[in-house]
Amino acid sequence: EGKHLDSCGWGGKTDANFYIRNWQNQIINEHNKRCKVSFKIKSMIDGVAFDYKFKLTTSGGDILAMQTVSVPADTEVLYTNIFTLPAQPYDLNNLQLISGDSKPAGTEWSGKDELFYIKEVEIYTQDVLKQIDTYKCDGSILQSNYSATITTNSEGTTNVITIPYNALFSRLEITSLTGLVYTSNPVKYIDFDRNNKCFNRLNPIRWSNTCKFAGTDYETLDIEHEIFITAYIMVQELRELNNEFAQTTTGKEKLLFYVSNEVYELRIANYTQAIHSILQYALLHNILYINDELYYRNSNSKYTMAEYNNGYFTAKIQLSKEDKTLIIRNSCCN
Repeated sequence: EGKHLDSCGWGGKTDANFYIRNWQNQIINEHNKRCKVSFKIKSMIDGVAFDYKFKLTTSGGDILAMQTVSVPADTEVLYTNIFTLPAQPYDLNNLQLISGDSKPAGTEWSGKDELFYIKEVEIYTQDVLKQIDTYKCDGSILQSNYSATITTNSEGTTNVITIPYNALFSRLEITSLTGLVYTSNPVKYIDFDRNNKCFNRLNPIRWSNTCKFAGTDYETLDIEHEIFITAYIMVQELRELNNEFAQTTTGKEKLLFYVSNEVYELRIANYTQAIHSILQYALLHNILYINDELYYRNSNSKYTMAEYNNGYFTAKIQLSKEDKTLIIRNSCCN
C-alpha cells in the first residue's frame, strides 16, 4: 500500500498496467450468483485526479467485470460493483485485478514512485432468487411460483419478502438460480384483535438496531421484529458502578458519591431450541423493548439455558433498564 504495487508483492508494473495477483479466497465453483466486488482507492499525489481502468479476471483469463473508476484529487473512493456471474462455474480463488492505461490527464505521474493505493479489496457472492413457492400446513402447495414483493437495500445485502395475509399459508420455499432450496420456519396466523386475551398473557419482545447488525441494515428496514413469549421480569439487587467515601475527624466513613443501576433478570418459559435461537439473536440488539420498556445488556448479560423436558428449554438473562441509574451525592461530612 502506498508504493508501486510490485513492492507490495502484488505482481508489478509494466508501463501503465498494475496487477493484483494470486488473490486467495474460499469462493469456488460459483455460477448464476450475484457477485459484489469492492475496494478503496486514492491518488497519492496531492491535487492529482485520475481514471482507474481495470478488469477483474480469473487465473484463466475470463473477464468477470470491467469498468473505469474516476478518482478525484485528494479523495479516497469506495468502489463497488455488483454483477451476476454467468452459468459457467468459476473458481474465484486466484483472481487478478488488472489496471489498463490508468493515468491522469497530464504528466503528473512522470518520475513518481508513489502514485495511488488500493486497499480493503473484498469479494463475496449471493444466491439469486429464482422462484418462491408457498405451502399449506399439511405440506401441500398453496401457490407455485408466487410473485412476491421483494425489497432489497442499496447494498444488495438484505432482501425483505412481503407475503400478504392468507389464512391457509404456513411456510414458503425459495429456490435459487443455482438450485439451492431455502425453507422458512412454519408460521401460523393469529387474529390479534380477536385473541387479545391470549396476547395479554404473553410478553412482547421487540428489537431493532441503530445501524447495521449481522448484515441487516435497520436504518432502511421498514418492518418490525417482535415475538410474544411466556416470560417474566424479576428485579435483582442494585448493580454498583462507582462510589467514593471520606473519613471524618472522628474516624467514621461517610458516603460522598454513589452510582448504581437496577438489574433485572428475564426468565423465559420452556420453548424449543428454535425459539431460543431467535431470542438469543434478538437480545444482542442495542434497541430492545420488553413490555414496551427499554432494556439493554450489561457486562454480566449471558443467555443461560436449562433443559426442561423432551427438547424444551427454559432460559434466563440479566439485563439493565433504561433510566434506572441511581446517583447519590452527599457533601455533609460532619
